[in-house]
Amino acid sequence: MQNINWLAYFFAAAFLAAIFGTVYGLGLPPAHPDSSPAVTIPKAAPPAASDQIGPQFLGKASFQRWTLTCAKGTLPAEAGAGEGIPTRQCRIWQAVGSSAVGGGLAGEVNVLRQAVAEDFTNVLFVRLPPESRGAVLFWVDENQRFRKDVDRCTPVECIVQMGVSNDFIRSMQEGFVLNFQVKTPNRMVSFSAPLDGFDQAFAAMMQASP
Repeated sequence: MQNINWLAYFFAAAFLAAIFGTVYGLGLPPAHPDSSPAVTIPKAAPPAASDQIGPQFLGKASFQRWTLTCAKGTLPAEAGAGEGIPTRQCRIWQAVGSSAVGGGLAGEVNVLRQAVAEDFTNVLFVRLPPESRGAVLFWVDENQRFRKDVDRCTPVECIVQMGVSNDFIRSMQEGFVLNFQVKTPNRMVSFSAPLDGFDQAFAAMMQASP
């Protein structure tokens, strides 16, 4: 994808590693910051989002199919630099199920917006079943499709992550469904993430992001 700030992407990936213990093969169960306070924002009252969500927001807010989560974390310190760097990251996410025959498989779509050096990078981070293989095919509605190889797998999940352009985010804001397919040893598995509420969730994430 184009218009990517790779320094920002590195910091985004590093923070995701701090939030998701399995990202770099630690072999731990997925951990969401579910202990944080929940805030539900009614669909019919978007002004409430502006009132409740700001640069210091911590917790969760629901936007139809999507959830905004802001949590504190620690970026890895450089070698010999001592403790890690405290930070705060917001993401919007949706858990999805597959259309696989004979039993659905679970996945999760995450989008975050990382600020570094007065620039921003959008990062798409997808958790897949551990039996996923090869490249993942992505598309929104009937728009152009693109592939991204699975980055890494652990016994409990596989991960694919990439920087995505503002144009791709715009297609999600204006679209209906984010689709993706991945091959497993026995079949091709399809996932669909409805985009209801994505536009509002992304706007709230921008309000909450540092």
